Amino acid sequence: MREFVKSSGHADRYSNLKVNYVDHHNPDLILFDAEGQELHRIDLTRLSSTGSMHRLMLLLGLREICQDANSSCESWSSAGECERNAAFMHSTCRKSCRLCSDGATVVDEVLCRDLGERRDCEYWSTMGECQSNPTFMREQCARSCRFCEVSVAEESDDDDEFKDEL
Repeated sequence: MREFVKSSGHADRYSNLKVNYVDHHNPDLILFDAEGQELHRIDLTRLSSTGSMHRLMLLLGLREICQDANSSCESWSSAGECERNAAFMHSTCRKSCRLCSDGATVVDEVLCRDLGERRDCEYWSTMGECQSNPTFMREQCARSCRFCEVSVAEESDDDDEFKDEL
């Protein structure tokens, strides 16, 4: 379930989910009450796929934020890419592919994120790749290159997640 936590388009789809990732630990989902006391622990190694993880998140009452992660999603969807390129489109273009769960918060703005590995994107952006390789970087590293706007809430949440990874 490392993919669920580390890859974009999974844990970041839920507005009321805070992820603390411990690299050397077996993946557990721990539910806490408002005072920070552990309520329940779920061994994630028992889940077979990220799809089953998403079903569990919805069963636990977490609310999905459904939006596209690329400004080209609508045109790709119209061209039939939701079916032809399902793996990519189902994580990158959930809104345009009409994959939002019941009760999801549908957001029209395109999610500002790096599709590539965050550390790679940040490094490449400092090396001038945003200017020398803009087509690739706009697609894979939009956030690190500042090709899109990041809300204050997104920025602070990502900073907390990044600190937890260190």
